[in-house]
Amino acid sequence: MNKSFIFLVSLIITAGAALAYPSTIDEGALLRTGPSEAEEVKIDLPRSYPLKVLKRSGGWALVTDWLNCQGWVESNLITGESTGVVRRSNVTLRSGPGTRYSSLTKLYQGMIVKLISRKGVWHKILVIDGPEPIEGWLHGRFLWG
Repeated sequence: MNKSFIFLVSLIITAGAALAYPSTIDEGALLRTGPSEAEEVKIDLPRSYPLKVLKRSGGWALVTDWLNCQGWVESNLITGESTGVVRRSNVTLRSGPGTRYSSLTKLYQGMIVKLISRKGVWHKILVIDGPEPIEGWLHGRFLWG
């Protein structure tokens, strides 16, 4: 009984952590060198940009992105939307969760995608950072988020 309980708790904790990572930035967020509007602006972040929250302090969040760029953003600008970034160039977006499915298009490093669902190591995504939105499947090794 105790082993089952511990296993269940560890699954819940793992699932909760996966849902909380990454966070997405709302429109108009500035990545700053410190937790204050008086601090220098490092980057003006685009809408739906995925971030990992490292810690929170006084209405601010210390975050990092897929390039390991760290800085502070106002916590109220972080949304619950699940997005990710394509980690490599020229990767194939497929019609289903596996290499046997047809190729829909090629994706490139830095493209922002909305995370829809997951089946094993494959992620169903919606490409929101391209000429036209397109939905398909991408292997997890090509995705940050």
